[in-house]
Amino acid sequence: MKAGQRMACLSALLLFSILSISSLTFGGKNPHNVWTLETKEDVEAKYFLEDGKYFFVRAEDWMHFFDGENGKELWKLRIPDYEEAGLHMLWNEKDYIVGNENEELVCYDVYTGKVKWQQKYPDIDQDDYTDMDNTKAGVILYYDDIALCVDFSNGKELWRRKIRFDKNRVEKGLTTLWYTWGDEIGNRFLFATRDGMLLLDAKTGNELWKKEKDGELSDKEEIDAVNFYGSKALLMYDNDMIGFLDLKEGKELWTRKVEIGDIEGYSTIENAGGSDYLLLSLDDTQTMINLTTGSIAWETKPDQLVGILTKYRVMDGGKNVVCYFKQKNAPKERGTYLVLYNIEIATGKVNYKEKIAFTEWAPATGFANFLSKALTGKKAFEAADYGFVFSEYEVDGDVVFLIRGTKGAGDMADPLSRKGDGEGLVRINLNTGKVAYRSYFPLNKESSFWSKANFDINAAPEPEVEGDNIYLVGAERVVSANLKTGKVNWKIDDDLGFPVDWGIIDNTIYLKVGYQAFDISINAKSGNIDAKKSWNKDPYRIYAIDASNGKTIWKIDFKYDPGLAMKDGSVSIDPLTRTLIGADEEHLFAVRLSRDAGGKKLWSLNFDKDLKVGELDHEDCYAVTRTSSSSTSVGWNYTTTTTSYSASARHVLYPVMRGDHIIVFGPDGVASVSMDGKIQWRTEWNWAGKKVTLPPQFLNNGKIVYMVKEDIQLMDEKTGKIHWKEEDDYDATPIIPPNNKFLYMLEKDEIRVYRIAE
Repeated sequence: MKAGQRMACLSALLLFSILSISSLTFGGKNPHNVWTLETKEDVEAKYFLEDGKYFFVRAEDWMHFFDGENGKELWKLRIPDYEEAGLHMLWNEKDYIVGNENEELVCYDVYTGKVKWQQKYPDIDQDDYTDMDNTKAGVILYYDDIALCVDFSNGKELWRRKIRFDKNRVEKGLTTLWYTWGDEIGNRFLFATRDGMLLLDAKTGNELWKKEKDGELSDKEEIDAVNFYGSKALLMYDNDMIGFLDLKEGKELWTRKVEIGDIEGYSTIENAGGSDYLLLSLDDTQTMINLTTGSIAWETKPDQLVGILTKYRVMDGGKNVVCYFKQKNAPKERGTYLVLYNIEIATGKVNYKEKIAFTEWAPATGFANFLSKALTGKKAFEAADYGFVFSEYEVDGDVVFLIRGTKGAGDMADPLSRKGDGEGLVRINLNTGKVAYRSYFPLNKESSFWSKANFDINAAPEPEVEGDNIYLVGAERVVSANLKTGKVNWKIDDDLGFPVDWGIIDNTIYLKVGYQAFDISINAKSGNIDAKKSWNKDPYRIYAIDASNGKTIWKIDFKYDPGLAMKDGSVSIDPLTRTLIGADEEHLFAVRLSRDAGGKKLWSLNFDKDLKVGELDHEDCYAVTRTSSSSTSVGWNYTTTTTSYSASARHVLYPVMRGDHIIVFGPDGVASVSMDGKIQWRTEWNWAGKKVTLPPQFLNNGKIVYMVKEDIQLMDEKTGKIHWKEEDDYDATPIIPPNNKFLYMLEKDEIRVYRIAE
């Protein structure tokens, strides 16, 4: 070949290479689609590895591995004899394990595509695979009634066992396997089977203990059938028995005949005199179990010590324990108490008993009450749901209990007389049981909007402590009291409004009252949103209150809830500038949190007139995702097609606090506002709430990426400049890797990749 011919060939090869590279780099229909990844089949599983440095895909029976920096396909292969119904999973982010029709498991190295191991398990059909459990002993794979334990590092079978799983429990979604670990305990599996209970050594699969059919676990959804306590387990059997199992030795220490419905609850007491204990509460007795030995330490006589242990404090180096009991009275004395018992842990001797709080509210009796037991898995009431909540504060070696009602102040009463007020403060010495004071005062007005609106006390502003004083919020009132004496310093309860948020700065209370909330419903067929006010309590106001005397320094009134348009309906506070940022449907505004603010807004901007981003009407602030699916059934003389629809909504349009500025997303545009109220930039966008494939995402490189209708846009957060805008298919699924470098648009067997960071 002559030199000229060689040069021509080299030029052709070079041109071919350039074209090939260009095809990879600019694989899409626009210049910012840096590459397009094609798979042999439709993508079914996708994984970013090393924060997006690599991209691994399974597309039906094909695997593809891409370089996440340049889009180059590093390897691909077809899984031979792929079993669609079998196991296929990414393991430890480096191995991909799949089953095949040759009844094998094959482990592929994700980074190379090479087979690391390949194992066949006799008499195992991979299409019988149902589930798995990852344990320290190995991975248990379930194939119908076979439990196969496999070492995923080499694929070797560790053991197998035929286990007739309790399908009744499976159908109810109840647990059939429990396992526990520890050098002292050994690795143990406990199974609920159709034949009874079965305890196995997890390393060998050897049977350690079993209990025949009469030991079947309860299948009531309200019962936690098994609870582990170190090397012991408490078992709740079907109807009339409980048992205590030594997991290490594989033997039952004792069983007891008792109606399951009589069990109120059970709770551990840890590190009391060097041992752990379990207190088992029945309707009228208590049983203390030493968890080290598994033996019963002591039992009470009927009605001697009634209630459910919900909290405890170990005292005197472990000799005594202060137990917090939820105590429910009989229907003729309807009500619920918080009672403290100081008990000698080894003997059960009661050193003192003191009632702290009481409410006339109590769970119903009979079967409904059974649903409220402490051991229930799906409870109607939690064990610690007293009908009130309590907090504790340490004061000079004593404990002060703060009691606040959840069912309305009218139900609360003094626990000693069952009369008068029941919310307030109680100071007690837990060692002696001596009560220094009881200071009960109402916080929540009876039949207030607080309870009518189902506004949970736990969602109310938290109490604030400053020095010796505590500041409390109730429904339409604020109270200041001294923790040392229990004396009320001052209270506000006249035309205050409904408190929902607050803070104390420089001896000044800043309090927001008034609240609006919406129920958002979607018509799945049309995709239309219906936003109805679910809760509305005015006036809408912000107060500055002198914390020393409760006098109002200033107040600002609002036409609408000042947190309405903010995320989660809450105002935001910038701690550096002590500025409160709020927004209703029409305005973004700021209030300086200072005593000399004079009851005036620091600044206010109209979304439509000033920012020109449009009003944030609540119903138009959501992006709707709607899908439909059809199924066809053929009869003797007919064919019926049924179409079902589903829809979900995401809140997208609202102001977002971003450190020293606020980004406002409105229906007509996006704007940035500094903390002093200056408009930094405004950018139009083509908003369409029903076609927002990708809501705005703030990237770690100072950019914002979103997709509205067919347009992907990359915006600079600092300037509002659109770096680029490109079209893509609305039906594609957007994915952003953890490193925020690229946007992947997945559509069946094609993945279009856009660069969103340098």
